[in-house]
Amino acid sequence: DVLGLRMAGFGKKSQAKDSKAPKKLTGIPKKTLFKFGELVKDGSKAHKVFARVKGEESWFECGEVASAGDVTEAACQVHKRLILEYAVDLYPKLKPKARELEVGYSQSGEGADDVVSIGKTDTDGVKSGFLPLAKDKGVGVGMFDGKGRQITGSTMPGGAADEKGRLS
Repeated sequence: DVLGLRMAGFGKKSQAKDSKAPKKLTGIPKKTLFKFGELVKDGSKAHKVFARVKGEESWFECGEVASAGDVTEAACQVHKRLILEYAVDLYPKLKPKARELEVGYSQSGEGADDVVSIGKTDTDGVKSGFLPLAKDKGVGVGMFDGKGRQITGSTMPGGAADEKGRLS
């Protein structure tokens, strides 16, 4: 009887145990990475962005933002949710206070000694991108590096190939 046959594995509850494997870092939309690379390549300055628990001294670096017209505070506001989610992924000790985090940026663009918190600001028409701080090799590299140069197969680590596609 054909109807009496059942395929093994379908409709049966899984016997697998819950995985205790660490979760992967939050994915960054390609569009955001592309926009960052385009802006930097076209001459916009990249500013380091940070997160911290409100009222505390220590800032935690999360990456960089770039914006057309150098409206850094508005760029941080546009990417605030992404920056804060990424901060919690990069620094697990921030997770218990995730709802108390704030975003700041380096006024000079360079370091952690001149970080200012962002406030509410108008973000209409802001063109900006976010490049996350790389935690591991290959995370947050996108199609452009931090200087806005396009990454090709030959410039990626371990990706040097000759004209026939052989790795060197």
